Formats: sequence, C-alpha cells, structure tokens
Amino acid sequence: MNDISSVLKRKKRNKDIRQLCNILHDKYYIDKSKVARAMKLPVQYYYDFVADTRDLLYPNLIKIESFIFDLYDPLLEYEMERNNIHLDPLDDDSDNQISLNI
Repeated sequence: MNDISSVLKRKKRNKDIRQLCNILHDKYYIDKSKVARAMKLPVQYYYDFVADTRDLLYPNLIKIESFIFDLYDPLLEYEMERNNIHLDPLDDDSDNQISLNI
C-alpha cells in the first residue's frame, strides 16, 4: 500500500474513533480524564485527541479503540450504526508504525 493511502486510512480512523469518544463523553457523560488515566495516557494528550487538535499513530489509536470497545462495545455498535461510522479492518502495516513518546 502506498504511503498516501496509509495516511488517509489512519486519518479516517482517527476521525472515527474521535467521534466515538466524543459520543461517549457528550451523550453518555463518560469522564475524559478518567478514561485517559485508565489507559495510562497523559490527560492533556487524550484531551487534544478528542478535541481534534492531535492525530495519533496506530499504537495509541488502537490502545484507545481497544479500551473503549472493551468497556462499551454494545453501546458503540449501536452508535456506529446510528451515526453511520464504519471502521475498516486494520492493515498489517498499522502495527509497524512507531509510537511517539508522550
């Protein structure tokens, strides 16, 4: 896969996971700081992600995705259908991206 396509897929996944996080926070009153701390992420780092001022590389994006789906899968499945959000399967190269130190 070429680099541009890979970047576009990652940006779309950032957008989709961000939208799901914001649904949890805004509609279901899930506390952002508690979510960040539970994932052992700096609170500001997570706030920047959900505020759309920071895109994440796959390791941290997958960490957030896995965490929220582990806890809220039925709710998120409902919201994905309701909000027309489709998460594409991850490519093998997504695991090879280097995680930024935060």
